[in-house]
Amino acid sequence: MDFAFRPPSSQWEPVSLVPGTMLGIWVWCKPAHAPQDLIIRVPTETIAGFGGQLTVRQVLLAAGAELPQVYGVATPSGSIEALGGANPLLDQYLPAISPGVDLTVRMHAVPTAMVVPPPIAAGGGLSGGAAHSIDADWTAVVQAETNLSALRKQLATIQGKLQSLNRDLNADENIAADNLDKREWQDARRWLRDGAALASRYIKEADTGVTSMAGNKRRLEQLVEDAKAGRLSPQQLAQAQNEIEAHRKTVVNIQTQMQNALQSASRDGEQRAQMILSRIAAKVRNHRSKR
Repeated sequence: MDFAFRPPSSQWEPVSLVPGTMLGIWVWCKPAHAPQDLIIRVPTETIAGFGGQLTVRQVLLAAGAELPQVYGVATPSGSIEALGGANPLLDQYLPAISPGVDLTVRMHAVPTAMVVPPPIAAGGGLSGGAAHSIDADWTAVVQAETNLSALRKQLATIQGKLQSLNRDLNADENIAADNLDKREWQDARRWLRDGAALASRYIKEADTGVTSMAGNKRRLEQLVEDAKAGRLSPQQLAQAQNEIEAHRKTVVNIQTQMQNALQSASRDGEQRAQMILSRIAAKVRNHRSKR
């Protein structure tokens, strides 16, 4: 393969992304200095050939990296934890850096061989490999849904804490607290109510939304099975690929929103309330000691 960007040594293997063109990548599997890594070199010409819209995920799939086995990816913009393929940062575009972009892919297990899937077509997606792309996207969906289940439990726990904290000051606290304490406590209670409402919203999303059996999940599962079994026409396969990819992005987006809701409920709700109550409790103790 005659790429414009040459590899530095014979250990690099060429992988074509678009047949009949010079758009491709170089892959070094299990280098001696990093036996659990894949090193992927993406020429600037390749990035330009994709209109600057070549993603980290597309490059990983083209290089034969099984996303559930990927621990993380070091890119010029920083490290990305793969999260079983569920991390939305894997869908960021590669920067056009001369003479090219190197990605270091750390694997959970040492890959025994390079299995190169069908090439990807410029503009995104897999050309002739839609079933492979669907399988990779669905693996990411399953991993993200496992994360959603854990986040749902954490949101239910924090919701209970916020609701128990949202109370009137007792008699001793009312006597010991000054006007500033009372104003801050009323403000904290608004945060507690907002945090509990947000937690409730995403608990409902997890129970009845698009990721649940009440949503689209059962039909999408059947679509994935039909794609794997070869029961879809090329046109149906392409439509299924687009739909599963869109669903993966939706699920990952919901996961991010649930994580943000959990962090906000903990920081702005629970921690804020506990800090104010602790300050008032110290004043209660001080007031009692003066009696």
